[in-house]
Amino acid sequence: MSEESTDKKYGIEDLQRKLYSQEGGNFKVRRSTLSPNYKNITRTWMDDALNTGSAKSPHSWLVKLFIGSVIFFIGAMALGSYLFFQNSSVISNANIDLSVKGPTEIKAGDQVDLQVLIANKNKVPIKSVQLMSAYATGTRMAGNINQELLHATLDLGEIPSGGVANQTVSALVFGKENETKTITLKLRYSVADSNNFFEKETTYNLKISASPIDLTVDMPSEMNSGENITIRITAMDNSPSPLKNILLGINYPPGFTFKESDVKPSYGNNRWFFGDMESGVVRKITITGMIEGSPEDLKSFNITTGIQGTLNPQNVSIFYNNIFKTLAIKKPFLAITLNGGEKRNLSMEGNASQDFTLTWANNLLTTIVDGVVSLSLDGNVLDKQAVGVARGYYSSYDNVITWNKSTEPSLGAMDPGSTNTLTFKLGTLPLVISENQSLKNPVINLRITIKGTRVSPGFANETIQTDLTKTIKVNTKVELITDALYTSGPFTNTGGVPPQVDKATTYTIKWAVFNSSNDMQNTEAEAVLPPGVTWTNQTSPPNESISYISQDHKVIWRIGYLKGGAGISESPRQAFFQVSLRPSITNIGSNAPLVGAANFQGTDTFTGNHLKLHNEAGLTTYIKNDPQFQYGQDKVTP
Repeated sequence: MSEESTDKKYGIEDLQRKLYSQEGGNFKVRRSTLSPNYKNITRTWMDDALNTGSAKSPHSWLVKLFIGSVIFFIGAMALGSYLFFQNSSVISNANIDLSVKGPTEIKAGDQVDLQVLIANKNKVPIKSVQLMSAYATGTRMAGNINQELLHATLDLGEIPSGGVANQTVSALVFGKENETKTITLKLRYSVADSNNFFEKETTYNLKISASPIDLTVDMPSEMNSGENITIRITAMDNSPSPLKNILLGINYPPGFTFKESDVKPSYGNNRWFFGDMESGVVRKITITGMIEGSPEDLKSFNITTGIQGTLNPQNVSIFYNNIFKTLAIKKPFLAITLNGGEKRNLSMEGNASQDFTLTWANNLLTTIVDGVVSLSLDGNVLDKQAVGVARGYYSSYDNVITWNKSTEPSLGAMDPGSTNTLTFKLGTLPLVISENQSLKNPVINLRITIKGTRVSPGFANETIQTDLTKTIKVNTKVELITDALYTSGPFTNTGGVPPQVDKATTYTIKWAVFNSSNDMQNTEAEAVLPPGVTWTNQTSPPNESISYISQDHKVIWRIGYLKGGAGISESPRQAFFQVSLRPSITNIGSNAPLVGAANFQGTDTFTGNHLKLHNEAGLTTYIKNDPQFQYGQDKVTP
């Protein structure tokens, strides 16, 4: 081993011995000796600054760069200021005043004249100046109320340095009372030797102090459920100039049933078109209906008026006025309900009878004595002979059912919170009166009154009374008559009669719909073709929508609107289509099916009920109504 290795090993062992020895020791550390190496370096920054010799500060170039930047910035600011105030091509938007003077409130329909002042305080002129104005919907052109005004532009040309331009902006402004209308004014201009345009904008607000049409609505603020309500609407042209194409509408709340109005509605039962109204003209409408709801319900009516819409003439496009009226359904002291207060439309069938229930309740904290309930009946379909009453009396002379304490003891003393029921039966007449006459929109009207005397200190002999009106509407009577023909109808049929196995014979199918009383909508009839029968794609008349759904083997006749009286006071709706029968050997000696049982459905527009009709039997080769049919021609032969 070399000497160097021995020294390293010894050194490591010796170090370990010293580190882990418990005896301690005299450790000597051998240090190297360093000699200073002096250089010609200044000792302080001041010495460096005063030294004119060859040694330089390493930061001197940064100082020079900073000083140069400051000088450049000051120079640029000075040059920019000079150009801003002296150069003829520089302009400031802040040096252009755009101010507007005019009224802050106007009556709707009045002409507003706004004085617009434009002052150019720049040292250069502004060129191609345009004053643009934008108006709210419903604004009309001054001098021409028929012309809508949404935007207008005035060319002012050039305004010199220090120059002022005055302009008047005019328009007819409409709106609802207390509504704020905003007019936006924008100035657009350019400067010499520039293709750029600059803009400055301001807005002007106008408050509508009065509507062009004054609306007043007279109606109760609270009522009992089931009572008749009268709404009186008055509209007056409050504008200094005539108003064009005026429409008034009212939105009814749920639970309101429209009965009539003294002025016939133009659309539905809640839109009236007044047309043109001269200044000071007054229009009045009285609406009668019935309101139903639960105690403490709030019913809101919204009455609006304005310009009729062009795309939808049933709606107001520009509103001139609107009023909300709220009616509260109060809880009567002595309540009476029909059929448990059912909110659905009451309806019956023609030539039928139905049981009804009246329920009364004393909502006072005191007793009510000597109670009397009376029910008055009328209507064009009431069958007097079918009226029945339990524990009451029916007077056929004046059509009034009466209950009192002699017939119903519970009415003698109605305790606080007590309730009881009264039952009766009503019947309807047949809807078809004669061969060519039927009842139109048949109804039974009910007017119910309950009254009694309050027994309580301070309320001696006070009569408590509650009235209730109801209308029972009778559904129309619909019939779908189906026939199979061979020698009559719009088509020429082929094949043998009687039909033969595996050979095709065509037949004409006739459907006819009879509707007794009420108009119907969304009506249709359908039936399925059985196996062995195919669709020939022959239909008649061409204006009827008759189609075949091959995947379902279904024929559909989309009738649509069906007038009341069809088949009675006028011709029935009819449709014809042709089918082809190829009998199977299993049909020998029997009638072969041609069309399955037909179904009919549609909505009665008077009662609002969806009616359905199902024919129990379909059509077969037994074509008994064919003019040339003979017995035995219906049986399939080999």
